[in-house]
Amino acid sequence: MLAKTIKTTLFFTTALLVSFVYSSVASARPSNAPTAIVYSQPPNPSGGLYPSSYLTPNGSTDDAYVWDNFTLPSTYAITDIQWRGGYDPLKFGSGGPVVDFIVAIYPSTANGTQPDVVNPPLVQYHTSGNAGETFAGMFGGIAMYDYQYTLPIPFTATQAIKYWVQIEAIQLGVLPSPLPDWGIAVGTGGDGWYFRRIHVNVGDIYQIVPGDAAFTLLGPVGPINTPTNTPTSTRTNTATNTPANTPTNTATSTPTNTPTNTATNTPTNTPTNTPTNTPTSTRTNTSTSTPTSTATNTPTSTRTNTPTNTPISTPASTPTNTPTSTPTSAPTNTPTSTPTSTPTNTPLDIFLPLVSKFG
Repeated sequence: MLAKTIKTTLFFTTALLVSFVYSSVASARPSNAPTAIVYSQPPNPSGGLYPSSYLTPNGSTDDAYVWDNFTLPSTYAITDIQWRGGYDPLKFGSGGPVVDFIVAIYPSTANGTQPDVVNPPLVQYHTSGNAGETFAGMFGGIAMYDYQYTLPIPFTATQAIKYWVQIEAIQLGVLPSPLPDWGIAVGTGGDGWYFRRIHVNVGDIYQIVPGDAAFTLLGPVGPINTPTNTPTSTRTNTATNTPANTPTNTATSTPTNTPTNTATNTPTNTPTNTPTNTPTSTRTNTSTSTPTSTATNTPTSTRTNTPTNTPISTPASTPTNTPTSTPTSAPTNTPTSTPTSTPTNTPLDIFLPLVSKFG
C-alpha cells in the first residue's frame, strides 16, 4: 500500500513539473509578438491532395506520409507552421475527422536529395487536436481546410541548410471500412519535388516524386543575427625563434706564430783543470827520482748556454712564459788517463854494497 502511494505521489509530482516547464516556455514568447512569413509554398488554386495520414492505433495498408523541403537565405527562428489540406472525396469519409497531427522537421541525407528518415527527426510534436481546422473553400471540387500549429520551442533553421517538414494526420477510421483519407494540399513555389512513403503490393516504399506540398513557416520579424566562427586570415606579430646567420663580434682564441724571447738556463760541460795525484808502484832500473805534477788540459765537447729565440704558437696578444724543454748536459767530473812521471821509492838494497865498500 505504501509503495502504491509513493508511486502515485511521484506521478503527480512529475506531471506538475512538466506542466510548469511547458507553461514557462510558452510564457517566454509573448502571445502578441509580431510574426512574419519566413518561407511559403502557397496552395495551388486548382486543388489536389497528397495522401498523408495514419489510421490509429495499428495503421493500415493505406497509410501514407509526405515530406517537403525548404531552405532559408538567412538564419531564422521558426515559431509557427501553417498548412492546408482536406479529405479525399473518393473515400467517402472512411477515415473520419482528424484527431491529431504529427508535425516534424528532419535533416537531409548527405546528398541532400531526401530526408534522413533512418534517424529521428530534429524536432517532432503532436498537436493534440485538429490544429484549429478551419474551412478555406472548395478548390478543384475538394473542400479544403487551413491549419496552424505554434511550436512549443522555436526551431532555429540555419542559413542555406536544407530541411524537410512532415505533416501527418491521425485518424480513427469509420466502420465498416476504416481507411485514412486526409491529404495535404498541392502547393506551388517550391523546388518541384517532395518525398513520400506509400504502400504497394510488395510493401512500403519511399519515393522522391514531382510536386510541392502547401505549407508556410512563420517567425519573429527579421532574421537572427547569429555569430559564427568564421576562419579569417589575420596577420599577427608573433615572436618566433628563428635561427639566422648573424655576424657577431666574438672573441676567439686564434693561434698565431709569435716569436718570444725566452731565457733558458742550460748547464754546459766546461773544460776544467784538474790536478790528479796518481800513486803508482813501478819497479824500474832507474836511479833518477823525478817528481812531476802534470796538469792536463782535456778539451771536451759541450753545449754552450746560449739564449735562443724559440717561435711558439700562442694565442694572439697574449704574453706567455713558456718553459721550454732543453736537453742539457750536467757538469761532469771526467777522469782522464794521463801518463805521468811519478817520484818512485827506489829500494835501498842497491846502495848497501857501496856503503860497505867505502865504510
